[in-house]
Amino acid sequence: MFSAIAFAQEAAPQAAAGGLNSIAGMAPILLLVAVFYFLMIRPQQKKQRQLNETINSLKPGDRIITTSGFKATVDSLIDANTFLINLGSGSNMKVEIHRSGIAGKEQVNTGKS
Repeated sequence: MFSAIAFAQEAAPQAAAGGLNSIAGMAPILLLVAVFYFLMIRPQQKKQRQLNETINSLKPGDRIITTSGFKATVDSLIDANTFLINLGSGSNMKVEIHRSGIAGKEQVNTGKS
């Protein structure tokens, strides 16, 4: 009976040291999570926030680019999520598009370098 108590007393200091090793072992994983956040997640969130601000500021007459690559002009806002756009300058073809189908505003080329 006394030998079991002696073994239990010897195991206690090893358990305390093992707790410190487990925290040190998690440090590389935490470092990887932090690197992924700052290099991948945060820039993507910033880009999405800028796109949402651009879409919210659209008004009739603005030139946009759709996610499918079409260049169009905004004719009107149908509701909070739908725009009426004009695809062709000569054909006067109008299409409704959801806000998720807008990739951004078309950059105006002023011809200056």
